[in-house]
Amino acid sequence: MFTRLDSERNAKIMKRAVNDERLDTNKYKDAVTTMDEYVSLPAKRLGHLVRKYVHHSRMKDIEENVKKSKSLDENVFEILDKMEALQNKRAKRWADKMDDMGSERMRLANLLMETLDSIEQESGILVNLTVVSLPPRKARWLKFESLLPDIQDFIDNVGREDGEVQWHIGGGVFVSLSSGYPTVDIRHFWKPDDAPEPIPTKKGVTLNRNKLARLRDALNEIHECVPELQDTELCMFSDSHQNQIGMLNCTECTPFGYDDQDNRSMECNVGDLQDTESIESDLD
Repeated sequence: MFTRLDSERNAKIMKRAVNDERLDTNKYKDAVTTMDEYVSLPAKRLGHLVRKYVHHSRMKDIEENVKKSKSLDENVFEILDKMEALQNKRAKRWADKMDDMGSERMRLANLLMETLDSIEQESGILVNLTVVSLPPRKARWLKFESLLPDIQDFIDNVGREDGEVQWHIGGGVFVSLSSGYPTVDIRHFWKPDDAPEPIPTKKGVTLNRNKLARLRDALNEIHECVPELQDTELCMFSDSHQNQIGMLNCTECTPFGYDDQDNRSMECNVGDLQDTESIESDLD
């Protein structure tokens, strides 16, 4: 999923290309404008939903107060019917507005992919082209599912092994195991600006032996309920990740950014290439 962080990273890469005279300034400005429009739409849709909910709640309150009135007659019921009809018309307009914003987001997504692809082809710089993709949670689940045998082996040997084990399954989500504790901690991490390493948040879940066993027993049901998992691929197998820079620019693989101290060009070089096993090792 293309986020504001992706937009900011792409803008930084393209700005550097403009300074190096590898990218036309007007193309840079057009791309930044399109990215800004695309990433701002979800907030507009959320605001639209909030206004719809507030309006609906107020109308329901008015309707309930009218119904509680002691002077109910035919005129009151007629007013209530008119209010309901008006509410239905407004609900239709709200829904049409949501559909329009959804269509606009898809139009911008296609335009953005074409624009970024054109810039990449003409200038040789590497930007994040992953605008429309499957929700990352499915890929995170598959990554977690692939770790279950190793997790179970660690749990079965608690007390006989020292140290801690941690896997990154995508975004800011990590799976952690600690010696002496037969539990699996799945948690979101975040990295403050002044912190050298990401720190855990309260957003997460801890599974004991029984819950882990129940989860493993339910794997087949999970795949039956979410058939899209069969077609979901880990982003590290995508074309954009067949080099180190592509992985570093991915917010799923590198959620907290990376240190670009040398101000290097983001162009893909032969020395950047890694095989799939190496990339997977980096993610672990």
